[in-house]
Amino acid sequence: IPTWVDQLRKFRSGPAETAFRLAARGERLYVTLGIDAPVSILDAVTGRTLAACEGTRHARQVLRIDDKLVVLIDTRPEVAEQEDSRIRKGLEPAPGGRAILAADAVTGKTLWRKTIGAFVHPTLCARGGR
Repeated sequence: IPTWVDQLRKFRSGPAETAFRLAARGERLYVTLGIDAPVSILDAVTGRTLAACEGTRHARQVLRIDDKLVVLIDTRPEVAEQEDSRIRKGLEPAPGGRAILAADAVTGKTLWRKTIGAFVHPTLCARGGR
């Protein structure tokens, strides 16, 4: 993974959502292959890239729900470091907003996309296929 996080960031000040950028089911792995890369679908056995999910650059979270991927996308990822610190501390919401995108888990084709407002720390969740 060529660019996952800026190596000049302070210890423990990297993106908190990196742990949410990986999902797996069966022999497929869904992951961003860089800090702002789109979600890629990999063969979990060989590591070969099977597809890239269109419209998922700046993905922050990935869920696999039944035959779909649900992805939380940052719609304004470029933030000044001082502003970024206040956002990470939960003192203010991120500028811009977020989008939730659903994609086919096999092909990566977008099924729908919904823009949502700015939240301090949005987290995707699922239950019962929803």
